[in-house]
Amino acid sequence: MKIPNFGEHFGPEQLKKWPEPESVDLMEALAREDIDEAVHAVLFRENYVAKRLDTYFQHLDVFKERRKEMIHRKWTENVAEPLQQRIVAKVISHKGLEKTKRENFEDFLKHTNKTEIIFGGCYDSEGYNPFYMTRKDPNYGKVMVPPFCDPLFRRQQEVDEEQRAIFQYRTGKQCTFEEFKELEKARRYARLPQITFTLCSMVPKARPKASARPVGSKTRGKSSSRFYFLP
Repeated sequence: MKIPNFGEHFGPEQLKKWPEPESVDLMEALAREDIDEAVHAVLFRENYVAKRLDTYFQHLDVFKERRKEMIHRKWTENVAEPLQQRIVAKVISHKGLEKTKRENFEDFLKHTNKTEIIFGGCYDSEGYNPFYMTRKDPNYGKVMVPPFCDPLFRRQQEVDEEQRAIFQYRTGKQCTFEEFKELEKARRYARLPQITFTLCSMVPKARPKASARPVGSKTRGKSSSRFYFLP
């Protein structure tokens, strides 16, 4: 193991080469300045990054608020205003109907006020004529019972009307209900099978000859003596 020689570094000659205390203080001051500048640069960079982050978050908040405003504006233009206009138009039309009804009722009241109590023949025939209906309509005042109509028959008539409309649409021909019924009847007759009745031949056919082969039944080995001839 090599023994360190301290005399090479701490000898009298080597101590003369060492810097003066003033120069050491100067070097320490310069080192402190460099350290302070480095720390100042780091702090400045940190402050800059923090400011940029604050600016970004502020812009982000402003962007979100602006987006909400645009969405609300679009909803107002496309939903709220049309709905409000329809409601206002509905209310105005209802007011117009009420005004029309009121005018009709006022006209009716005016017409009713013109008609006075009738005494005998003292009445105005132009304003009020109690014998108008009895003179024009002979059935005035009579009880009329509507004729009975079978619902099934009414349904059949509706089906026939639909079929007639379909027939006119397909053919392009205008026909009455009676003509359509005649055409339907002819079409149904055409669908029926054609049967022709002719006189049959009365000549008897020749009777087939009897078969010469006997037909017998065998029961347990015993043959039967009965024979049957086919006609």
